[in-house]
Amino acid sequence: MTMGNVLTKSWMLKVASAFAFLGVIGLLPLHASGESIAVAPTAVLEVDGELYVTAKHAQQILKLSTDGDVLARLPLDAPPESLSLATDTSAFWVGTADPMGRLYQVNRADFTIRETLTSGHTPSAIVPLADKLYVCNRFEDEVAVFQGGQLVQRIAVPREPIAAQLSKDKSRLYVANHLPNVRADGDIVSCEVSVIDTATDQLIKTIVLPDGITGIRDIALTADGRYILTASLLARHRVPATQLERGWINTNALCLIDTQSESFYATVLLDDVDRGAANPWGIACADTGDIFVACAGIHSVIQIDGEALIQHLESLTAEQRAALAYNLSFLSGLKTVISLQGKGSRDLFLAGNKLYVAQYFSDTVECIHLDQGNRVEVMPLSGALSMTEERRGEFLFNDASYCYQNWMSCASCHPDTRTDGINWDLLNDGFGNPKQAKNMLYAHRTPPTTVTGCRPGAEVSVRAGIHFLMATLPETDALAIDQFLMELPQVPSPALENGELSASALRGKLVFEQAKCIRCHSGEYFTDMELHNIATGLGRETDQKFDTPTLREVWRTRPYLHDGRAATLESIFKEHDPLGRHGKTQSLSPEDFSDLMEYVRSL
Repeated sequence: MTMGNVLTKSWMLKVASAFAFLGVIGLLPLHASGESIAVAPTAVLEVDGELYVTAKHAQQILKLSTDGDVLARLPLDAPPESLSLATDTSAFWVGTADPMGRLYQVNRADFTIRETLTSGHTPSAIVPLADKLYVCNRFEDEVAVFQGGQLVQRIAVPREPIAAQLSKDKSRLYVANHLPNVRADGDIVSCEVSVIDTATDQLIKTIVLPDGITGIRDIALTADGRYILTASLLARHRVPATQLERGWINTNALCLIDTQSESFYATVLLDDVDRGAANPWGIACADTGDIFVACAGIHSVIQIDGEALIQHLESLTAEQRAALAYNLSFLSGLKTVISLQGKGSRDLFLAGNKLYVAQYFSDTVECIHLDQGNRVEVMPLSGALSMTEERRGEFLFNDASYCYQNWMSCASCHPDTRTDGINWDLLNDGFGNPKQAKNMLYAHRTPPTTVTGCRPGAEVSVRAGIHFLMATLPETDALAIDQFLMELPQVPSPALENGELSASALRGKLVFEQAKCIRCHSGEYFTDMELHNIATGLGRETDQKFDTPTLREVWRTRPYLHDGRAATLESIFKEHDPLGRHGKTQSLSPEDFSDLMEYVRSL
């Protein structure tokens, strides 16, 4: 199917009904099995009456009319995730989930790729400014700066920069870091917002958000330019996970940063007293002052009267504003929940009186007509494809509909199926001994799945998590989640060079063997799947044996040790191995130790 073909919705649906899968006629790529690949839209952009949508699984950009007719499809070599209009508006940029760091500039006139840049591992968000381009390289923990198509600067930021927003005068770039970057047993465990001076391209400030803020997905600026907003979870990780009511485990929050003082201002909860707003994602701010937040777990958009919110906040003292993080009724009367027909609400794009929502699991874009009583129009991006068991499991993992009062999904504590950087006291091995959330990658292949070995495998943990922390699902749904988790792909490490071990990592591989790390971290997954006492237990867990974790993707899962007390890989050995039981590393030269760390970070 060429880019110039025009396909109407009615024609698409007729063909879909005749051929069962749109892949038969070339509209969607096929698996080797012959099944069509889901579109999986993550972002949407509207310009001059045309819509552009990322098709992440299909690795395409879709061009649509505002009536929802698919006008053209542009294949890409990497999965697209985000869209950003170029400075001159004749083109737009595409951010990708690409370890090779490719990002694309697409010419709007002929819908072709005008330019391809290589930035860094997973360039997930792009912000153009005059002749500059700021790119959030998520897994490099940096913001890359391009000028005239050339990379001119790399700015280090705390952890997984996932979204960015310019200030109103464009003198500042605010960068949302997805996960906490500190040890998990400290007084404040939360995400940070980095502030970059766009004149010097230097990091000038890091704003620490309140304790428990994790999993930021988006950042936006209020219409008057006064406040930066972030959407995230607010984890109640200081108390045992004994109940779900009233957001006891997880609440869902909007944080405000004052751009004048460049400091944290307030947190307001998106939830109701008896219903959660699970998994906040995209944010959009209207010129009217209204604020919109997509909630992926409950498949809804929350509309907030922004002017009334700000007036109310500014009438409070700092102490009163601080208490709002526990107030589930503060937004009562200030917000409206707009229920959507699709599933998996992701990115939002506001164009006049139309709010577009990318619906990841239903392969649709929904348009909310704000001037028509929030009437919702559904735009299908594919025919009626049935979900594979794996994709159904992915949906269930991210769905909060079956959680009691909709407070959270599995993804609330395991964002992108990995870890949230938070300690949780789940009571599965006692009381008052919180542990790190587990990375789900290879969990089904590396039993046991709890660090103390109290649950023999991931199948047991999946069902226990559903039963004790969510609700009750039929066994067929638990099996679908199993299938999804078993098929998770490993993300290549940013420490690799062209997909291979660096010279330092190759030397570190030898040190890994010489230092006896391989005794416990052995085999394909670098774990012997056994429990060992390596003297990391504290208090009543002093002699506790702990499971040997896989080292696959260990670069991505800090902090380390069972209670997250080691903020970095190096600190495991330098600060938390007094008896030298964590391999024979204490006598290593600085050079050998550095090479060892490079190897482990490359796995």
